[in-house]
Amino acid sequence: MSSKIWYPAAVWYEKAVYDYPLGQEILKKVTSLGIPLQEIEAHNKSRLEIADPQKRFYASKKILILGIKKDLRLQSCSPSADYRLIIGTSCPGFCEYCYLADSLGERVFPRVYVNLDDILKPLLTILRNNRDQKTTSEISSSGDPLATEHLTGLLSKTIELLAEEPNARLRVVTKFPWVDSLMSLKHNGNTFFRFSFNSEYVINSFEHGTATLSERINAMQKLAAANYPLGAIIAPIILYDNWQQDYYSLIKDLAKYLPQLEAFELITFRFSKRAQVKILARFPHSKLPFLKNGVRHKAFGKYVYDEENQEKIKSFFTETLSTFFPRSQISYLV
Repeated sequence: MSSKIWYPAAVWYEKAVYDYPLGQEILKKVTSLGIPLQEIEAHNKSRLEIADPQKRFYASKKILILGIKKDLRLQSCSPSADYRLIIGTSCPGFCEYCYLADSLGERVFPRVYVNLDDILKPLLTILRNNRDQKTTSEISSSGDPLATEHLTGLLSKTIELLAEEPNARLRVVTKFPWVDSLMSLKHNGNTFFRFSFNSEYVINSFEHGTATLSERINAMQKLAAANYPLGAIIAPIILYDNWQQDYYSLIKDLAKYLPQLEAFELITFRFSKRAQVKILARFPHSKLPFLKNGVRHKAFGKYVYDEENQEKIKSFFTETLSTFFPRSQISYLV
């Protein structure tokens, strides 16, 4: 598996996209690439009339939608940041466990919003009214902005704008390696970049259409050379035969190639019954560990590992990370 740079089979766009210079810029670029355009009524009402859920899922991932974000209210983003900064949703990857499989429903299209100034305005107001307080915003809570950056430039524009705000801290996470356009940006250390890492087994079994482990490490080394502050997310942590051996090998490799990692965020595998139904419709042969021994119901319809397995995970990662990254911190384990 490797991640050839993604280009959509078609771009769907709301008519109002033409009212924004950024929208015009993106449409001009995709037109120059020979990508077909189709006008739509609304980005959040579009769907493909394909009966088979698996075929509909894969076909949807081939379409990029350009729209206008109407709801500009900032939402909290615990535990990773103060606020969610949503400039797009979904991505062109096919991760079987993706939590957005539930929240996005059938509308899994990679989607970006061209009214970036409107989206950033509430955050900039908070930043400028509270200069003595650092404010963190998570730009990857609803999608992977790097996956479409080569077509939109939204992430670069956001990084450079927030570089001018001394109390801004932008947080980015990705599974894609296409970082070259970010190398020369003036970020002033205000953008904290993380890659989502996992064992080779999890990446190969469940993270289809994303970068290999070596591609992610290589891309992060480029970001290190560009002086971005760096961290890592290990998610979802999945228990299987040899999980400890595989995750030990992962952390050892990260210490060898990325010793500058400042912090780790650890998220265990979890799912809802509704998400399980959607996932199995799209991936009928999935090996995800649904409803097996060692899984318990938590709350709000979520299933997680039971206390015994959670303690095994906590003990293993705490000990292994302290061995290889003694000066780094575990930001959270959930």
